[in-house]
Amino acid sequence: MRRWAIGLAAAMALGCPDRPAKPQRASGVGLGRVGDRWAAIGPKGTLHLLADDAGRPSAMQERIVELADGTRTVDEIARAVGTEFSCALQPCEIEPRAFIDELARKQVLVLRR
Repeated sequence: MRRWAIGLAAAMALGCPDRPAKPQRASGVGLGRVGDRWAAIGPKGTLHLLADDAGRPSAMQERIVELADGTRTVDEIARAVGTEFSCALQPCEIEPRAFIDELARKQVLVLRR
C-alpha cells in the first residue's frame, strides 16, 4: 500500500493555527460510483478515483471525503479515520492530512476557515 509523501495538509501551511481549516467539497464537485469505486469529479471535469495504487476501492479515502463536510477540522478527520481504521496499531493505508492536501490541490476539496 502506498503512503502519501507530500507533506502536511494545506490547512497547516495556510498559517492560521487559531482557526484550523475545515475541508469540504468544492463547489461544482460531484461524487459518484465508477464501477465498484467512488470517484470525485472536479469542477473542470477532472476525475479522482478513490482507490489504492492497485486500483482497489479505498474505504479510508471514501471515509475521508465523507467526513470532509465543512464541520470538522483536518486534525479531527485524521483522528477519526485513525481510530476507525486502527492506524495506531498498524500503518495506515494513507496519511489523512496529506490526502486532504492532495484533494485541495486538485480542487476537489476546499479548506474553509
